[in-house]
Amino acid sequence: MFETTHTTSTPVVASAPVCAGLNIRAKKLYPIFLCTALALAHQLAEAFEWKLVTIHEREYLSAEQVAEFYQLGQKTSIGPTRLLTDGKREIQITADHQTIAINGVKHWLSFPVLEHDGLAMVSRVDLSRTIEPLLRPSSIKSCKTFDTVVLDPGHGGMDNGAQSRWTPDEKTLSLDVAQRSKPLLEAAGFKVVMTRNRDVFVPLEERARIATLIPNSVMVSIHFNSGDRSALGVESYALSPRGTPSSSSRRLSYTDYEQLPGHATDSNNILLASSLQRRMAMARGADNENRGVKRARFVVLKDSGSPSALIECGFVSNSQDAKKISTTAFRQSLATAIRDGVLDYRAQLSGAPESATIFAMAARKDSENPVIPLDHEAIAKPIVDTTPPIFKRRVDLLPPVHLPAEAKISSPADTNKTHPAPAPFRPDY
Repeated sequence: MFETTHTTSTPVVASAPVCAGLNIRAKKLYPIFLCTALALAHQLAEAFEWKLVTIHEREYLSAEQVAEFYQLGQKTSIGPTRLLTDGKREIQITADHQTIAINGVKHWLSFPVLEHDGLAMVSRVDLSRTIEPLLRPSSIKSCKTFDTVVLDPGHGGMDNGAQSRWTPDEKTLSLDVAQRSKPLLEAAGFKVVMTRNRDVFVPLEERARIATLIPNSVMVSIHFNSGDRSALGVESYALSPRGTPSSSSRRLSYTDYEQLPGHATDSNNILLASSLQRRMAMARGADNENRGVKRARFVVLKDSGSPSALIECGFVSNSQDAKKISTTAFRQSLATAIRDGVLDYRAQLSGAPESATIFAMAARKDSENPVIPLDHEAIAKPIVDTTPPIFKRRVDLLPPVHLPAEAKISSPADTNKTHPAPAPFRPDY
């Protein structure tokens, strides 16, 4: 396995205050203010030195560095899993796995966690596109405010969606949940736009266009799942970052490097999906029914110019799930989860004091500490992921990448379980 090591730093530049224009009393106090300001500036301006390890042409960094940067000082091991926490925020990370728990929500990483010299290593893109926005949501710069929620009930008309002998068609269920969510969101102060209000077919591109054309909006696309009869539970999706495979893909392809409209709100997308997943999982209750947050390039996600997430509210193909889904009480609880997830997302973006209550009941059942976003005066900016190089040839003309079997990224068939995965592979450019 080829590897190299290098370091990079993230300094914060602070400018010294000036004395001009101060009154006499202020000038007397100025040396005190200056000393205090300079001491704080020195602390903040110290560069955080990341030690990056390049494996298979991809940059990785250790979980220990992540803990140091985000000041997660309490480190314990639970079997092969490392728990990093400050008592409020928390990461659970396991080498050779492709999932990571952040503040109690399972997230599917773009690339597996690797073990290197006895340390768990996380890819740089996962740091910047998943860990950073979830641990410091108030630092997200784009789309800080919004007043409209676009609800997108999946399928409709000639497109029935998933079908089951135990429940109505998916198109009927998704519309029902959207219609239940609408008055709850309106009562919370949001304007609500529905991509469809009745049983009609709306092309996927048109759904994304509706969200894009509405300023200051977020979109929640509502679906129900179908699959193996043993599969059950809820899951959410955010757009796959550029240069990464979808969670369901076993390989990278050149089209994964295409810049998409939805990439402009990468940080918002994952925060919105995570907020919705947390609330839906709470509505379900059982741990084995929380399938986590995944990545995909669904049309409604990749073509949307607004922060967007897609939620799968349960499996109509599973008799246990279908029994719940068939009840109006459960579908009403899903509507409540959507409203609360959107409210959680807004509170985290703003860094408002009320966001401290968001996670009090979330995450791990044995934790009673709320998860609070870091203050604005964070120690430094995190590593900003370098955008994958632009291909010299047109993306749409590039053939798919055929990876050797030993280099393929594993994609477990049963996503309720975590499986080890081989090292990721990135093709030559």
